This record gives sequence, structure tokens and C-alpha cells, in this order.
Amino acid sequence: MSDNNEMLKAVIFDFNGVIINDEDIHHELINDILLGENLRPDASEYQDLCLGRSDRACLLDVLSRRGRMVSDEYLDNLIEAKTTAYRQKIEALDELPILSRIKRFFNPFTTA
Repeated sequence: MSDNNEMLKAVIFDFNGVIINDEDIHHELINDILLGENLRPDASEYQDLCLGRSDRACLLDVLSRRGRMVSDEYLDNLIEAKTTAYRQKIEALDELPILSRIKRFFNPFTTA
């Protein structure tokens, strides 16, 4: 921005874990998928293989570690099911679990 009169038009933020504290929801949904695959969820495995990673990477690594080799199509279906369940859970919440520091950050913008 070379011109001092230019205004910031947009800011892009990562959502999960940066704006919204939804890790418990993701953990629950991965556990549901594993149970649907007749596999027992393991909290340490989730922490090692899923935190901060995409659903694809998480599920592929967890299933591989458990001796399950799945096709891309099968993995796509698991991810689609998780995405649908995630949307349903988020929509059912009375209030999004927005991190308090984010609420404080955005407060000046919502009161202007």
C-alpha cells in the first residue's frame, strides 16, 4: 500500500483454532468415524496424528496405523460425512465458541 489513503479492504483469517475453539468438536467427530470403522479411539493417537492437520491427513494416518488401507473415494466419503456432521453441530450451537481474544479484537469493528 503505497498510497496513505488506501483502506484495508479485507483480512483473511484461519478459522479453526484461531477464531473458533472447535477442537473438541473435531475430536468427537473423528472418534465417531473411528467407531463407525469398528476402531477404538485413542486420545494420544488423535493428538499425534490429527491436531493441526487436515481431515485427510489425520484419517489417512490413523487408518494406516491401524492397518486399514482405504481408497481415495472411501476417504472422501469419510471426510464428507465428517464435514456434514461438523456443520450440523455448529448450526446447533446457541453461540459459536469464539476465542475470547478474538472477541476483544473484533469488538471495535462491531461497535463502529
